Amino acid sequence: MINRMRKEIVLGFYTCEEAEQSYLDKLSGCDAVLFSVKNLSQVKIKNELNGSSDCLLKMGLISKKIKGACFFSVYTDTFGIYRSSIACFTQGKLLALADMNGSYLKEFSPSFGLKSVKSCGVKYGVLVGSDILDTAALHALSVTENDVIINLSAAILGFDNEKLVSTLAYLYGTPIAFCGNALKIVCTSLGEVIYSGKDNFTIQKLPIKKRYREIKTKVLRS
Repeated sequence: MINRMRKEIVLGFYTCEEAEQSYLDKLSGCDAVLFSVKNLSQVKIKNELNGSSDCLLKMGLISKKIKGACFFSVYTDTFGIYRSSIACFTQGKLLALADMNGSYLKEFSPSFGLKSVKSCGVKYGVLVGSDILDTAALHALSVTENDVIINLSAAILGFDNEKLVSTLAYLYGTPIAFCGNALKIVCTSLGEVIYSGKDNFTIQKLPIKKRYREIKTKVLRS
C-alpha cells in the first residue's frame, strides 16, 4: 500500500468549564483538537503519580473519543516548579508534556526544548504560550518536517493577533493553529486565514501543504 501524504486535516477547538459529551461526539472525527477545559487545567504531577488526582486520566479518556491528537492547555506543578504547558494525547495515551520555554511571567519557571507529536500520519509541532514569538523555535519546528504548528495559552499583547499569526505562518511556511486570549486563529502556510474568531466551539478544515518543501524542491532542481 502506498503511504500518501495528507493534504488536509480536520481541526477542532473546544473551550469550556468542563467537557460535555455532546460536544465530544461532534469532535470525534477530528484529526486534532485544541482543548481549554477549566476543570482540567491544574495538573499537579505528584498527585497524578500517587493517585490523589486524575486530571491526566480524564484527558486520556477524552482523547479516546477523538480520532486524532488532543492538545490540552494546562498549568503544571512538578514538585514545586510551576509551568505553563500543553498535555498532548492520542487514543488515550499521553505522548508529551510540552512546557513554555520563555520566562515571560515571574510565577512560571522557564523550560527548555521543543516537542513534536505524530498522529494519523500528521506531525504536529507544539509551542506553549508566548513561545509563538520565539523565531528560533518557529524555524526549528518548520524545518523538522512538522506539518502544523499548534499554539495554546498565548497572551500576545500589543499586537494584532490575526495579522501576527498570519505573518508567522507565511514567513515560516507552515500552517499554524493558534488558541489564546479566547481568540482562535487557523492559517495556511501561505498566511491565508481560514478562521479567526472567539467561538468556544468550532471545527475547521486546514490544508497542510508546506511551502518550504516546494521551495526546497525548486532549488534542488535548478
